[in-house]
Amino acid sequence: MNKGASLEYGGQFDDEYHYISPTILSNISSTSDIYQEEIFGPILLLMNYKSIQDAIWDLQKKPKPLALYIFSDSKKEISNIHESLQAGSTCVNDVLIQYFHPNLPMGGVNQSGFGSSHGVFGFKSFSHERAFLKQGLFSFLPMVYPPYSSTFKKSIIEFVSRYI
Repeated sequence: MNKGASLEYGGQFDDEYHYISPTILSNISSTSDIYQEEIFGPILLLMNYKSIQDAIWDLQKKPKPLALYIFSDSKKEISNIHESLQAGSTCVNDVLIQYFHPNLPMGGVNQSGFGSSHGVFGFKSFSHERAFLKQGLFSFLPMVYPPYSSTFKKSIIEFVSRYI
């Protein structure tokens, strides 16, 4: 494997059928392309860290991913990871289900994309809401536009004076 990585499982691919088998790699160099780029495929990188905080610090140096998957039973650990890292979406103890949930937005952050798709989120992301106001025939607003009449000035001064 490239730059000392070890193939633990899988590794089969077929260019003709655009197929990559589920693959697990270990001993990944932080300078390797697969470590540097966001992975869109059935490839899992096994990384060793001395602590969760070391993993968080390492991931904070990388671009924000489209999805972040946390596997833990510790509420404190889940909260720490979620608050420390940004991603387009975060899923705990599962994979991909957040994408199929119709009431959740789906989209990336920074290099992973922008905006959100799915339902109302997608409609708002890919639409441009425009304001439109048509003043009615009868409006009291012209009374508050300059130039002010002496009657209007007096009434404003009296009104403001009551509340100062």
